[in-house]
This record gives sequence, structure tokens and C-alpha cells, in this order.
Amino acid sequence: MLSPRAHPGVELTTHCGDVIAAPHIDAVVVATPVQSHFELALAALRAGKHVFVEKPMARTSDQALSLIEESERRRLILMVDHTYVFSSAITRIAEAVRSGELGDLQSWDSTRLNLGLVRSDVNVVWDLAAHDFGILDYVLPDQPSAMAVTGMRPGGSDAEHLAYLTLHFPAGLLAHITVSWISPVKVRRTLIAGSRRTLVYDDQLAEAMTIHECGLERDGEGRSVRYRRGHVDTLPLDVVEPLSRAVDHFADCISRSERPMVDGAAGLRVVRLLEAADRALSCGGVITRLGVGG
Repeated sequence: MLSPRAHPGVELTTHCGDVIAAPHIDAVVVATPVQSHFELALAALRAGKHVFVEKPMARTSDQALSLIEESERRRLILMVDHTYVFSSAITRIAEAVRSGELGDLQSWDSTRLNLGLVRSDVNVVWDLAAHDFGILDYVLPDQPSAMAVTGMRPGGSDAEHLAYLTLHFPAGLLAHITVSWISPVKVRRTLIAGSRRTLVYDDQLAEAMTIHECGLERDGEGRSVRYRRGHVDTLPLDVVEPLSRAVDHFADCISRSERPMVDGAAGLRVVRLLEAADRALSCGGVITRLGVGG
């Protein structure tokens, strides 16, 4: 936390309006509960400030659209903090997927578990699966065409603390996401299976990312026989803080007047997926067709 003694050159205030109105401030970071993202980001844009807003960028897609329109009208940078996009792990995953190194993608499994923190403003999907939606949006060329979601509200809670999401993509990829606030162990693991190789990323392990050669063996008549294991590559990852990269990218985009990697449109797509997940939750696990383009 900043303090006048440790950082004597930094002005402190308890009123966000002071920051938004200050003529010497060019950019504002909105790091508040999601319910206030829209109001604060819109006020900052209207005051002529560039805006870096935490995920998800707004509580509704209509609000997200309003922020995009305001930033474009005023020619300001609007960036959304999908922090994982700036990690070396996701950069390497994107390279493996886009280059065809894994072959044709078949499945994407992500597990994101921990004990708490229980949020009062959103459910566990908006809190944790928003990360996975941002990663999928960055890595894959297509949006999902259908989704099924089930969840649990323990002890009469008014929001889901555990959820299982299944996303169907047009090219046949099946993505499964598990998110939980009620796990006594922390798990952050992604497994992406292709027709040639499978990538495993587990940020709780020293050898965090590995790529496994594997494939389906067939008999002389072309029938499936078994899956074979092959060589395993361990991929080095740097330890640069992704948020530091994201902030540097935001500053560079401002100085160069360039569109950020995670712009308002990317943030809007994630909000639309979160809204679709809420609708799918109400359907009790029934596959729901999506129209979340854009």
C-alpha cells in the first residue's frame, strides 16, 4: 500500500473524482468491484482519460458497448486487464496452437480451484472463468457456438461457488472449465489435447509446461487400437510478472496511439460469454446455443 512516508512524491486521495478531474493525469486504472467498473470508466473517458479497467470490463454487454463507443468517439485508449494474456505461458500456448504444433485441437481442459475469496458482487464464473474466457478469446480464432453450465450454491448462498462449464466450438473443439471457491487445495492447470501433441500447463509445478507426443494408433483396417505415448518436451517460462507487462503495454499504446492487444472489443466478447454462462446456468446443464459474436 502506498504511504506518504514511503512514496513522498505520490499524491493520495480517497475520492476517485479527484483523480478523474485532475488535469495533469492522462490515464486512469479502474481496479474496483465489477459493479462500479462502468460508472468509473465512463467518467474517466468523458474526462479525456485513457482507461485500463480490470476484468470483466462491465456488468453487462450494453455497458461494455457504451465504453467502447465513448473511447472511440474521443480517440482514447480503452484496455481491459485480461492479465493472463501477457504471461509467457499463454504466449507459448498461443504459439503452439496457432502454428499447428499440437495438430487439430480436440479438447481444452482448465481447472481453477482455491479456497475463497468469496466475492459478494459476482458468482465464481464471473470471478474465475472470466480468466479462461479471456485466454480462449486470445488464443482461438473462433467463438464458442454452444455452452452448458452447472453450478452449486452451498449453504443457501445467493451465488454459485462452484461451476462446471462445457463450451462447444465450430471446428469440433470441446472446452471444459472447472472453477471453485470451495477447494482446500489450489489448482491452476490447463491441458490442451491435439491430434499430434498434448500441452500441459500447471503453474503449481516447477516444470510448469510440457508438451507430450501422443497419437492414435490404428490397425491395418484403419480401426482405432490405442493411444501411444512419445517424447515429452519441457518448456522454459520466464518469471516476469504478467501485470507488469500489461501495464507497460498500456503505456506504450498511449504513447504510440495504438490499439491494445486486449481492447474494448475483446472485453466485450468476454462479457457476452459471461452473460451467456449465466443464462446457461439457469438451464440446469442443458446445452444452450450461443450468439456471442463480435
